Amino acid sequence: MGRINYQSIKKKSEVRVLNYNVHHFAAAYDSYHKIDLNSLAAVILRDEVDIVTLQEVDVHTMRSGQYLNQVKVLAEKTEMFYAFGKTIDYEGGDYGIAILSKFPIVEQHFYKLPFVDNKEEQRGLLVCKIDLGEAQMINIGTTHLSSSNEQSRLLQTKRIAELQRESAFDFLTGDLNAEINSKPVEQLKTTFDLDSRFMNQMTIPAYKSDKKIDFMIRSINSTIKIIRQDTYQMNALSDHNLMISDITL
Repeated sequence: MGRINYQSIKKKSEVRVLNYNVHHFAAAYDSYHKIDLNSLAAVILRDEVDIVTLQEVDVHTMRSGQYLNQVKVLAEKTEMFYAFGKTIDYEGGDYGIAILSKFPIVEQHFYKLPFVDNKEEQRGLLVCKIDLGEAQMINIGTTHLSSSNEQSRLLQTKRIAELQRESAFDFLTGDLNAEINSKPVEQLKTTFDLDSRFMNQMTIPAYKSDKKIDFMIRSINSTIKIIRQDTYQMNALSDHNLMISDITL
């Protein structure tokens, strides 16, 4: 993993998608709790990212700033459209997942996912239909599954597979909190292609990464092709690695 620099190989026909569990834009071990939106905004602009999917974002929370809508501000910094899916109330504000796009978002749907323990956080799936122009559309979903309960993750991946069959979205990203050989990830294989080229790309922890729990995968029925995909460490931001995929429709 190193400096992100895809500019020399991205083709005009390709769409660049970035996925990141941003840990509310604060380094995992930062005792000062510095919120840094600028670093990710700079990467998005420099590396010509077209679509961004995020997990663990804050909107008007005490810890990040009651006047700060992280999704809106990042969208303003990168001149993108955006959608937010609230999963829980948090410290006077909202917490959840988001999708940003340089192309218009023409539809957005947020689905609550099931869980078994009432003490768990609500989880969700955000799906956006994005107009790429020239009569091309992409339906992309992002999610963040249960961090504490395997049975909940199984219920959640089952529901995501059902929703994919119902709404036929093309591409799924997110933090599944499950590794490649786990039952929840195995269950997704009924509707998604877990491309073996990319399954050894570790995503946590950000330093000395040794596990993959974040994924960017295409529907088995989609015409999308993943041309390249990789993970990158962002210095002093989040406890996950950032992921980038270049895709064609």
